[in-house]
Amino acid sequence: MAEWTFPPEPVTWTLVKPIPYGGTTYTKITLRAPTAGDIINATAIPGQSGMAIALRMVSAISAETIPYEALLSVPSWQIEQMSNYFESFSGAPLPGPLAPKPRTDESPAATTSQAA
Repeated sequence: MAEWTFPPEPVTWTLVKPIPYGGTTYTKITLRAPTAGDIINATAIPGQSGMAIALRMVSAISAETIPYEALLSVPSWQIEQMSNYFESFSGAPLPGPLAPKPRTDESPAATTSQAA
């Protein structure tokens, strides 16, 4: 298994086509790491599709605070790329005392003493 590395943050996507919405034109989407609250809020509506969850997540963690409704105009493949980005934060190793410790053999049988 490859060693887990923390994903880069933030990451910016240039939109294929600018999105005019509510008097603002969005040309890029910059995402940060999602928080536990972001994930809970994005998944709170029962029965929603994976794409709807991804759009809610992008809206929540974008630096540009792009409204959900504006994101409906983004090509699905770009939303899928963004979804893969925030999924890259899963699989993190256990921290500190929960992490497996390297084995060290400090038993008396493992040490040798030299006679003088």
